[in-house]
Parts: sequence; C-alpha cells; structure tokens
Amino acid sequence: MRFFDNNTANPDAYYEPNSFNGPVEDPSVAEPPAAISGDADRYDHREGNDDYTQVGNLFRLFTPEQKQRLFTNIATAMTGVPAFIVERQLALFSKVDAAYGAGVREAWQRLATRHRAEPASTYLCDCICLWTDAVIF
Repeated sequence: MRFFDNNTANPDAYYEPNSFNGPVEDPSVAEPPAAISGDADRYDHREGNDDYTQVGNLFRLFTPEQKQRLFTNIATAMTGVPAFIVERQLALFSKVDAAYGAGVREAWQRLATRHRAEPASTYLCDCICLWTDAVIF
C-alpha cells in the first residue's frame, strides 16, 4: 500500500535495475562470506539460467487466436510506457521467439496509431474493452 503521491515527474522506481535513476546495488555493504565448512558466498542464480526457452515453447503451442490475444493484452498494458522501455521489453520478447516480439510490436504500434488518431476517451474505452474481453492464459 502506498501512502504518498504517485509523482510521475519523478517515478518511484524502488528496484534495480531501473530506468529512472533509482537505487543501485552497493557491493561495499554485501555480507561477507560465512565460514561453514569452507567458505560460503551468495549464489548467482542468473549464471547458466535460460529465461527464454520454456516461454518460447509455450508460445509456440498457442493457436493464432491465442497469440493475437496475447499480443493485444501486452500492447494494451504497455500504453503510456516510455518508448525506450517498450523497445527494451520488445527485445526480450524477440529472444523468446521472433514472432512473439514482432506480434507485440505490431499490436503496440497499431494501438499507438489509434491513440494519436482518436480522442483520448474513445481510445481509453477501447483499451478497457480489449482488456476485459481478453482471455488470461
């Protein structure tokens, strides 16, 4: 729960890494290795991890209709997100599967084009309708 204003001029990005000059890890305050039977240290769970294969395998099982709903849901959720962050996320989707990244990009561009061409109230209503009609996997 938040007890302060959501200051969009200075987003409260309390995680790392972030795009808004928020906090960063300070290795000078890391816990020292603990002597157990030999030395113990932190485990780097990122090393050797593959964050893309399982997601890509699931994506490739989707029907074309399911993929389109996924693309639209994600693109709608990214409405209003700064373009440089969207581009970074699209690059991750493309690592999962090139069609995944391309599909979300196309849906996002389509929504962005509609947003510029229509009054805000019409666009917002359409986004809410798309979101509520969507099937969550």
